[in-house]
Amino acid sequence: MIELSGLTKRYGERVAVNNLTFTVRPGIVTGFLGPNGAGKSTTMRMILGLDKPSAGDVRIDGRHYAQLRDPLRQIGALLDAKAMHGGRTAYNHLLCLAQSNGIPASRVTEVLDTVGLTPVARKRAKGFSLGMGQRLGIAGALLGDPRILMFDEPVNGLDPEGIHWIRNLMKSLAHQGRTVFVSSHLMSEMALTAEHLVVIGQGRLMADTSMADFIRENSRSYVTMRSPDRERLLDVLHAAGLAAADGPDGVVEVDGVAAPELGELAARERLVLHELSPRQASLEEAFMQLTAESVEYHAHDGDPGAARGGPGPGAGRPVGAGASGAPAGAAPSSGGGRADMAVTQVVRSEWTKIRSVQSTVWTLGLAAVVTIGLGALISALSRSEYENLSPRDQLTFDPTFISFAGLSLGQLAMVVFGVLVVSNEYSTGMIRMSLAAVPQRGTFFFSKVAVATVLALLVSLVTTFATFFLGQALLGPTLAASLGDPGVLRAVIGAALYMTLMAVFSMGVAAMLRSPMLSLGILVPFFFLVSSILGAVSATEKIGRFLPDQAGSKIMQVVAPLNDDTPYGPWGGLGIMVLWVIAALAIGYALLRHRDA
Repeated sequence: MIELSGLTKRYGERVAVNNLTFTVRPGIVTGFLGPNGAGKSTTMRMILGLDKPSAGDVRIDGRHYAQLRDPLRQIGALLDAKAMHGGRTAYNHLLCLAQSNGIPASRVTEVLDTVGLTPVARKRAKGFSLGMGQRLGIAGALLGDPRILMFDEPVNGLDPEGIHWIRNLMKSLAHQGRTVFVSSHLMSEMALTAEHLVVIGQGRLMADTSMADFIRENSRSYVTMRSPDRERLLDVLHAAGLAAADGPDGVVEVDGVAAPELGELAARERLVLHELSPRQASLEEAFMQLTAESVEYHAHDGDPGAARGGPGPGAGRPVGAGASGAPAGAAPSSGGGRADMAVTQVVRSEWTKIRSVQSTVWTLGLAAVVTIGLGALISALSRSEYENLSPRDQLTFDPTFISFAGLSLGQLAMVVFGVLVVSNEYSTGMIRMSLAAVPQRGTFFFSKVAVATVLALLVSLVTTFATFFLGQALLGPTLAASLGDPGVLRAVIGAALYMTLMAVFSMGVAAMLRSPMLSLGILVPFFFLVSSILGAVSATEKIGRFLPDQAGSKIMQVVAPLNDDTPYGPWGGLGIMVLWVIAALAIGYALLRHRDA
């Protein structure tokens, strides 16, 4: 059961959701209707904890969403069929969600078969049609076999067979005693699926009632009668005290009387009837009548000055609600302790996310290749140029640092890797799926950072050791250093830490900015232009020393330059970079925690 109490959401001066109070009960399909901009999607996001209410409360079976342990096992949702990474296969998309909630991988195969995507399970989602993406989103909602399901526009992009299937699926789920809450703009489909309706307009509750009652209370019901003796029919109706009105094509329209009674009346009067038809408005007509004054975005036909209908019955108060607006029979809310998710589950999920996207894997590979390749090239050139160096330069020649000359390009690749790991969540819309699966945002964020950090460190260690050994081999036995020389092992491991910290710092910045292009547009100039300029100008040189890349690179030096007056040593420089990284992560997490998804 889903319970909303006084739920409100404001964006500045605009009120998107205004004091909503209603209950979605199990065992029936509840339709959620409203014009564009009414606040339906915002309400659903607040139910899942993705958007934070400005006021009010929403509970899932008596608990807040963030208090649910393994929430996908209790509530499944389809909010946006396009919320997936196009470079990830359908199977891996569902697998990372399943792992985060401790759902076995066998269930992924089951739901893919249920929605008919088994033939394309190993294909990347970027090639999916809208209908295929919709089926994958429905599979995600069904993944945990939850007792509560929410669907936002579930039939978008589906073919007739798919529409028939999802309609029967929702009915079947409700008949199993589950709570099914569905939003749609297709009134004809909603009329065939929903048994209960919640209607909102401009963020306010307008109706909370059964389908039959909604149509009856917001539309005109009447009976059409046709007789070869039309005048006598009118006389009979008037004599019985019934109001009759002229209809099109000679029919007579009678309000307030059921068709069987009118048939019996005609039979008693021996009146021949050619037509006796009860008429009732469709759901669409009743909806249009009720929400006529709440439509925010109007389209116009050829006559822009055409009059529009006024509000229907009950437009000023919610239909089916008491004077307070609260639904009858609402269960009292109860609290619940915080349910922290198993970190190991989330870590497995984040590992699947990273390994299943080729762009992140290739970026790490590129970091290794360019660092090793450029370092080897510079080492070979340095060997041939060593004799041409001045005695002063030969004295400060650092063979270890020379072998790491390609680290600047490797650093750039690590920056890109860190940005992609975090900002891909936002650019693909996957962040909503991720936070619905792991509502504890600290667990989600730091698990992602931890997995990416370990992976970056492993790649960096392999890269720096390979770079060192290859570079020293190319420098030759006369110039080469060995791992046993003072400071060399520290420099090799420190170079790996430096590359890793660059990636982690970029993750923090990406969490702040949420856009891959904006993040890279700031990080690349910061590291490759601003830092170099500040370090090269005497007036700002001391400031530049405390920037993360300049401070961190100190760890790779074995032979200090002459007249080096840097106020910190190798480990001190690395410590300064760590402080930058901690600050970036802290700010990124603080923004993630307080922002809407």
